[in-house]
Formats: sequence, structure tokens, C-alpha cells
Amino acid sequence: MTKKISLYVFFTCLFACAAIVLYSFVFAAEELPQEWFRAAASLFVIGLTAFLIWFVAEIKAIHSKIAKGE
Repeated sequence: MTKKISLYVFFTCLFACAAIVLYSFVFAAEELPQEWFRAAASLFVIGLTAFLIWFVAEIKAIHSKIAKGE
């Protein structure tokens, strides 16, 4: 369950961060307030954390399968 939730959070933050960054650089570079860029950075950090949680959970699952001999 942890893997599903962390992947969902990762992809949600990934697409939201990419949308904010692309919109801000392409369409409204000088019009957006500083909070938009802070939001993009926050989404990046949250997404990276979710990815790392998923990665560690996946490595633990692989390690336990190898230890059991499957």
C-alpha cells in the first residue's frame, strides 16, 4: 500500500511541478509572483521524497524475495 500511495503522490507532484514550470517559463515569465516558483520547488521536494520512499520500499521487497529464495 505504501508503494501505491507514494507512486501516486510522486506522479501527481511531477505533473503539477512540470505544469507550473512550463507555464511560468513559456507563457508568463515576468507576470507570476514568487509564490508560483516556491510552489514548484515544494512540489519537486515532495515528489522526490515520495519517489525515494517508493524506491526504498521496492528495494526492501526485492531483498526479501532474494532472501527467501524465490
